[in-house]
Amino acid sequence: MPQPSDSAERQLNFGYGANLDASVYSRCPDAIDMGNAILPDHRWLATAAGVATVVPQPGSLVHGVLLSLSARDQDSLDRFEALDLGFYRRERHELITAAGGRVRGWVYFANQPEPGQPIPHYLTAVVEAARQRGLPADYIAELEAWGRLNTGSVASPRPHWEEIFGARP
Repeated sequence: MPQPSDSAERQLNFGYGANLDASVYSRCPDAIDMGNAILPDHRWLATAAGVATVVPQPGSLVHGVLLSLSARDQDSLDRFEALDLGFYRRERHELITAAGGRVRGWVYFANQPEPGQPIPHYLTAVVEAARQRGLPADYIAELEAWGRLNTGSVASPRPHWEEIFGARP
């Protein structure tokens, strides 16, 4: 696993949605890709806002990327995840590295995790990023299944996301 040169000033973050995509490096130019990782005992879900979150579920795994971020990058990611507006919060959790090691890192959680239909282009970007990172095929199939789900909702609200971040969060 790569080692960040200034590890005392850097923080580990787990990306599983928009932050799985290479576009994270435009938001976080100092980011160091530490490889694929797993968040144990959680599952991925699309929220009613149409974007990803993770929720506790014993025995389930969320696959993603482990990033080492500078303080500047962490601030940028917090803004992107709209922490100040209350859309997401971040919590430290144990993560499993690709080498099988265990580390603690920040994970973003939606404050309103009600399931919904994902924004189509958002899900497409997440699935493509998962493929590019070589995540397991069965996990990618789980992500793709979200695009075929009908939550029973007539309209999935997408509060402020497209206004804040443009068409692609």
